[in-house]
Amino acid sequence: MKTIAVAVDLLERVIAAVDPSKLTERGDPWLYFYEDFLAAYDSKLRKDQGAYYTPQPVVGVQVRLTI
Repeated sequence: MKTIAVAVDLLERVIAAVDPSKLTERGDPWLYFYEDFLAAYDSKLRKDQGAYYTPQPVVGVQVRLTI
């Protein structure tokens, strides 16, 4: 139980530090999370892993072309 309490306490502190209004400035935060994450990620490791981001407008066009 103590292990769970430590994890829950950490999670609560992380969530409390987030300004909710910042999450929706650009729209749905899930659309931009990966873009922001990769921008901050180690660029050499990212390239070595082949991790790239497709911008939301491009994905939108791809989706519209398939339906």
